[in-house]
Amino acid sequence: MLSTKETGVLTGRYLATYLGVISAINDGLRGSQPAAGMALASREEANLRYALSLAFDCGEYYQGQLIADTLRDYLERAGRRSERDTLVAWVRKHLPQTGDANEINNAVCAAIRQHAWSLFEQGQAQEALAQVQALLEKLQQSDSSPFQIAITQLYLGRIYYHTGRSDLALAPLQAAITGYEQLGEKQQGNLSASLGDLANAYMGLGRFDEALTASKWALALSREQGSDREIAAGLGQTAAILMDTQRYAEAEVRYREGMAIARQVGDVELETAFLQNMGFLYHQQGRYAEAVRHYQSAIRLFQTIGNRGGEMRTCGLIASAEANQDRLDEAMVWYARARELAVQRQDRRHLAITAQNLGILYQQCAEQADTDPAARDAWLEKAVALMQESLEILLEMQNQPTAAVSYYQLGMLYGMLDDLNAAEQNTRQALAIWEPLNHPHLQKGYDSLMQIARARGDEKAAVEWERKRDAKQAELERLRRGG
Repeated sequence: MLSTKETGVLTGRYLATYLGVISAINDGLRGSQPAAGMALASREEANLRYALSLAFDCGEYYQGQLIADTLRDYLERAGRRSERDTLVAWVRKHLPQTGDANEINNAVCAAIRQHAWSLFEQGQAQEALAQVQALLEKLQQSDSSPFQIAITQLYLGRIYYHTGRSDLALAPLQAAITGYEQLGEKQQGNLSASLGDLANAYMGLGRFDEALTASKWALALSREQGSDREIAAGLGQTAAILMDTQRYAEAEVRYREGMAIARQVGDVELETAFLQNMGFLYHQQGRYAEAVRHYQSAIRLFQTIGNRGGEMRTCGLIASAEANQDRLDEAMVWYARARELAVQRQDRRHLAITAQNLGILYQQCAEQADTDPAARDAWLEKAVALMQESLEILLEMQNQPTAAVSYYQLGMLYGMLDDLNAAEQNTRQALAIWEPLNHPHLQKGYDSLMQIARARGDEKAAVEWERKRDAKQAELERLRRGG
């Protein structure tokens, strides 16, 4: 029988061996050979789980957290979300619990952040925010490392963005970027991640030039590091910005390049996101059959990996594509599923978006009931109620760009109900948000105001709105051609 000392020596050797293994896995996953990293992690998974348990039993929490972080990364890339969430919760539960800021070590910080992100992805956004904010306050009140403060700010900004508060995301993300720049070359990976999140926040605010600048900087850093997965993610983000500015051909090139890399490295999560985004790109161009095919492939993968948020968003996208093809009954089924998932996840932002989309669908039902005035008006009134529901939530969340869409749609609906004053008022509210952003949707807003002016017999105003519409349309055409 081994003595306590001998057992301790053997335990130390075992942990040292598997710290070497996770170093090799991380070099692959976060470098230029992620497929090799995934293969090694798969072979060693059982041993890594044993090493994790052993480290915690011995009180080696920092070493245990390093092993847990590698396992979490592997499970996430493999699309095994429920197992990842179970792992993160286990680590959080088994770490020493302390309220003293001076006793919060690196392992505890990482566990709190990862547990918060896991809660967020399960629909518990407020609890996730509370955990990260509390951690950041403790770190800032103590003599904590600039690295821990920066990465906690990154998580805070990321959660704000994904809850529809891009405005609140900017400050912590910019603070994280400043922190990582000061920490030097070793933090280029985290700097790239922070820039990517900043680009997302700018995009959420309709500030596309700033978004593209941040995204290109992030992608350049990823290329310097040779991290294939991050290169793929950066290409996808740049493509999304180009798509939002209607530069479709440029966006498709980047999406295809990014998806090829995601498949090559075996990252199921990233591949699924690319399928969804490619579907949306085709959707935007009216290529509905191709869009639905990509969406359905994405949903199958989202269901396989247990990503309910991705499934929810894709259900809404399929519904929209079906509605664009006048398949209204099918669209209602998909929107009902999206709404059901949003309620389950307590996702108010997506509840607002689904209400907005259902309002547009009811508008289409009204257009098809044109020969039955009573039925037509009933559909329009239901559409107005849903659009107002979405607007109320979006304004409460201070999500101005998406609220502008609700204002615009209300303008359309009131115009169909012959309430021209309400139609103009709501359309002008949309323009008040879009014009400072020079948003592509301005073309639609100008066109609506032109039609309202013509309905009133005000040809002078109609001509002026038409001039603005045509100028914006010409600008968008130049962008589509890459000019």
